[in-house]
Amino acid sequence: MRFESRLLIASVTAFFITTSAAVAQEELPLEFGTYAQNKDWCKLDRADPKGPDFTDKRAFINLTQNEINWNNSVGQITNIGIDGNKVTLAVQLTTDGQTKAVTLPLIRKTKKIFVLGGINFFRCTGYMPNPRLGR
Repeated sequence: MRFESRLLIASVTAFFITTSAAVAQEELPLEFGTYAQNKDWCKLDRADPKGPDFTDKRAFINLTQNEINWNNSVGQITNIGIDGNKVTLAVQLTTDGQTKAVTLPLIRKTKKIFVLGGINFFRCTGYMPNPRLGR
């Protein structure tokens, strides 16, 4: 009976350690919200048709726990890989009705700044819905 108790405790402990490690590995080490290529753009009206969201490619990116979106593109995050400051997002990206699997390599500078395609993205303090997608 005593041996069975120890075995049960060991099994429960191993389960929680394994589960905790898996959850920690899947957590996105960035804050959710709106990111902009320029900090000052966070002060602008994103819905302005003459503003950067309509004139610059990927000026703003919205990031949630399971989605990344910009312009007319929406990506459902299917997997997250973390290796130091490198964050790899596996995404089912839909643009103009076409869906394809892509990998987005991000470099995390801090929880509020990341680099994508050689461009710094800074987190805005307030959430700014994507005017094209309404979210």
